[in-house]
Amino acid sequence: MTLQATGVTVKLRGYRVLSRVSLEAEPGKVTVILGPNGAGKTTLLRVLAGLLAPQEGKVLLGGRDIYSLSPRERARLIAYMPPELPAPGLGQSVVEYVAASRYPARSGLALGPSKEDIRDAHRALRLLQVEGLAWRALSATSSGERQRAQLAHVLLRRARALVVDEPTSFQDLRGRLLVYTLLEAQAAKGRIVIIATHDMTLASLYADHVIVLSGGRKVAEGGPEKVLEPNLLSRVFGVEVAMANIDGRSVPIPVKPA
Repeated sequence: MTLQATGVTVKLRGYRVLSRVSLEAEPGKVTVILGPNGAGKTTLLRVLAGLLAPQEGKVLLGGRDIYSLSPRERARLIAYMPPELPAPGLGQSVVEYVAASRYPARSGLALGPSKEDIRDAHRALRLLQVEGLAWRALSATSSGERQRAQLAHVLLRRARALVVDEPTSFQDLRGRLLVYTLLEAQAAKGRIVIIATHDMTLASLYADHVIVLSGGRKVAEGGPEKVLEPNLLSRVFGVEVAMANIDGRSVPIPVKPA
């Protein structure tokens, strides 16, 4: 089962944000959508998650048009993490926020999380190494802590596809590596993992497949060793790029504005 976009075009307020973008994300692989601010990454992820219908093009999951599904069914299949942090609920604890992710899978009139949901939320928080925050109010966490809780919320959905937008924007260096390692492990379990980022270095270390966006258009696609080369990256990001050798792999590092 793949998540496939074909000829996706989106116009917002009369402005063309995406122009005929196509991609195919496979289970078992980390697909990274790379580009600078304003490239169209967030818009593309919202389309892939079923939150913004394109004016042109289709999005298929396992051959099914995701826009033919009910919102609840889409939420069971595709878990989306926006770039914004979750708003702190009134008195809501971190573990309650994470457990609320299971709502699309609940049946009947159950409104609150079950004991199993709470247990599984603890496990998800443990994966992100923030289980100690479980019963703290969400409003009493730092930006980095809240972002990890947000990713735990997404993981607990147990969806076929994880679509995450800038998941390390509030993380310190260790947190960035922890998040990407965890997402890589989710792909290894057979999930579709799509990450939008402007971090070319992390993309080179963790991506199996890279799509580069610029000005709402796809300008390059392929394996990181093929796509992440200095001339392209300098042109797209407007920076000078140096290449470092890490364990036999060429890794791009932005060094200064071009």
